[in-house]
Amino acid sequence: MVVRAPAFDSKKKLSIQGKYFEFTSLPDQYISWAVSGFFAGRSAVKKHNIDVIFSTYPIASAHLLGYLIQKSTGKPWIADFRDPMWDEFIPLSAHKLSMRKKIESAGLHDSAKVLVTTNSMKKLYVHRYPDVAADKISVVYNGYDEDDFNHLKQATTASGGPVRFIHAGLLDPGDRDPQPFFEAIKMCIDNGSISESDLIVDLYATGYDDLYLNKIAELGLQNIVRLHNQIPYHRILEEMMESHVLLLFQGPSCNDVIPAKFFEYLRIGKPIFALTTREGETGMLVEKTESGQVVKPLDKLDITHYLSEWISQLKAGDRIRSEQSNQFKKFSREELTRRFSLIIKDLVN
Repeated sequence: MVVRAPAFDSKKKLSIQGKYFEFTSLPDQYISWAVSGFFAGRSAVKKHNIDVIFSTYPIASAHLLGYLIQKSTGKPWIADFRDPMWDEFIPLSAHKLSMRKKIESAGLHDSAKVLVTTNSMKKLYVHRYPDVAADKISVVYNGYDEDDFNHLKQATTASGGPVRFIHAGLLDPGDRDPQPFFEAIKMCIDNGSISESDLIVDLYATGYDDLYLNKIAELGLQNIVRLHNQIPYHRILEEMMESHVLLLFQGPSCNDVIPAKFFEYLRIGKPIFALTTREGETGMLVEKTESGQVVKPLDKLDITHYLSEWISQLKAGDRIRSEQSNQFKKFSREELTRRFSLIIKDLVN
């Protein structure tokens, strides 16, 4: 059953010549949904005798909506945080920061259960809210959906040609900057550890193509680094399955989170060249699952070392990662949903 409540983007609807009053988008531009959704949600809870309220961030208004319905109905509320609502890396005005802190505090204090996606996020909230019992906060990872892979054609990785690295998705220069990686490729070519014919890097839908095209041209890497437009999801999964290496960019500002892409990578089973920190959640999980190599994202010498080593090994036909004995299955959405259902049953009981 889906109950739809009307809403609009206040930044677009209430702006005049591209400008708008900030109070119309607090805590975010979907605040209208919290108003209409409250009445629709409260009615649905009473009409259908709903046992548990669930809301999820990164839409701040969703948690505001969950809080209001919980207060109105008295039903237990599960507040799910896919990402932190605020930290030193998120640029927020004083008013938005204040509002987000209040909503986050309500999520931690007034909910019956809090869900987060990583152990680091749990530690963050235990530290931030010492009056909240640690066992109230449960970790449920992002994961992959097996159905996404069931109907893909069987992929075979080409041998004898260049080693192909691939990445699909946003590469924000603030959090996931590929330019040190480009510079490391150039250094490998210049020092003779690889040749131009050894490597192809395919990047899909970076969101910053103009910036990176200039850098690629400056380094003379046009025949190696190729930028592509976004393609359908099932096609990019097939491209990944046909590649040799899966690229992962995750800067220090993202240490507390693990991108959903990582779990898709685990399912695909190709080695992961992870440009991230060892102390971050992503880096720790790469090493724990032995699914690839953690490489310092801004250290060009570290990148050149592992890049030339991997290309040499792959061209010689060597394996990069060990067999995982289906370890990825514990990150399937089916398994994670089973865990989530147990949390709901505990609350209802």
